Amino acid sequence: MEPRRRLAIFGAASLAVMVGVGVAVALNRGSTLQGAPAVETPPATVSVPLEAAAEPDASAEPAPTDAPAAGAPSSPPPSSAAPQPRTRTTAAPAARPAASAKATVARASTVAPAAPPAKATLRYVSSITPVSGGVTIKDGWNGTRVYVVRQHFGLDAPTSKGGTYDAATKAKVTEFQQQHGLPATGYVDQATWDALGTGYPFTADAFQEKPQLPTTAGASERTETMIGYALKQRGSRYTWGGAGPYTLGYDCSGLILQALYASGYDPQPITVVKHAEPTYRTSQQLYAHGSFQSVPIEQRQRGDLIFFGNKAGVVHHVAIYLGDGTMMEAYGATAGIRAYTPHYGSSYVLPYAKRVFR
Repeated sequence: MEPRRRLAIFGAASLAVMVGVGVAVALNRGSTLQGAPAVETPPATVSVPLEAAAEPDASAEPAPTDAPAAGAPSSPPPSSAAPQPRTRTTAAPAARPAASAKATVARASTVAPAAPPAKATLRYVSSITPVSGGVTIKDGWNGTRVYVVRQHFGLDAPTSKGGTYDAATKAKVTEFQQQHGLPATGYVDQATWDALGTGYPFTADAFQEKPQLPTTAGASERTETMIGYALKQRGSRYTWGGAGPYTLGYDCSGLILQALYASGYDPQPITVVKHAEPTYRTSQQLYAHGSFQSVPIEQRQRGDLIFFGNKAGVVHHVAIYLGDGTMMEAYGATAGIRAYTPHYGSSYVLPYAKRVFR
């Protein structure tokens, strides 16, 4: 082949190659400019602090959530920098997602819950918030007035729910009302109470011990006053739903409530009138009260409130720890000092004691 012809063929081939490369580059740049997806940046991880697991209590804790906290920064938008040539990449394996809040709480539920911080500041008082009392006694009611009525008709039972206004008590009251020309409602109102001649006022359910300390008294003095009041009630009868005085008896939380009053602390919204209501459980309300400090039961000290519950953790008993392996409680037939034990009968000590004064 002639040299001139060979050179022409070589030049034409080179030109074709250059044109092909130019077209490919142009197509590549054009596709990038038109919004070819860039490699996604993984979203920023937002740490959401978990609140301490709630202890069994009546107050409900807000349900944990997997969503980021309000106001947390969202993932940054895709970069708007100058487009880059498309390259062939191999996607990295997706990172293992972090455990969600729900999963963390689920794992935490297998161990003793962390002690929540106190939610309120103690406010010492020189007088307890007054209550009116004199609530009509109806089905399921408890407390000292029910004890008085049942005792009048020979129905008294010294412990537990034998002190509840039940069907047998109602039948006796109805019969009494019929005999004395009163409306036969079966319920004890002021008129029926007066006719019974109990010797106690109809407002006996409003009994509140007066604070025995000035508002300037310190924590140790208040602790000893609380304990001292409770110890003075040794030998008082056990009355279901009872909150004193001594002659009418206490149940476990009724004793604690009056001892707190004596020390100058009013744990509102708990009251002695609510204490006698059919479904109200003061021990559960005390355990959930936001002003008390939770401390691990192993760190209990004199004056701490110790709580007992069933295997599910439902609170049903409270006592005052005396600091020497004993506790003061209203339990059984009478109030008294007994040895501390983490388990008796169907009761188990809860993992946290409550420190009132600190």
